[in-house]
Amino acid sequence: MPYWARADLEARLSASIVEALFDDDNSGDPDTNPITQLQADSASYVEGAIRGVYSLAAVRAAPPNEIKRLALDAAVYYAATRHPEVLQRDWKTLKSVLDTDLEALRLGNRRLDVDGSPENASNQGGVVRSGDPNLPEAPPRTFADGMGDY
Repeated sequence: MPYWARADLEARLSASIVEALFDDDNSGDPDTNPITQLQADSASYVEGAIRGVYSLAAVRAAPPNEIKRLALDAAVYYAATRHPEVLQRDWKTLKSVLDTDLEALRLGNRRLDVDGSPENASNQGGVVRSGDPNLPEAPPRTFADGMGDY
């Protein structure tokens, strides 16, 4: 599912840059196929980073603006690698900034711009353990060589 439309990409980069990047047949209008592929690639990049932390079904049902922004950042990164002579931005820097933002979101240092779903509960991520279920009593402490307790 694409998180952004062609108009969003044009608002981010400008219509003339989008035309220069994606008019492969020189018709004067950006081609649909490369833009559709860019939408799929940028969505996959973002979803690959948030999978396991956020419910993809919930994100896809009502995408928060933060997801749209990150997907557009991914689109700009991919566009910079497609035609670096047109979009004169360092793709390595764009990728680094995008990866930093996605990592912060994944680690919980940043949150989505929504209340409730798909945002996780604030106590998400804790683990409770009660020991070995096959050995309910804790064994006596001994030295590694088995010579008594300490």
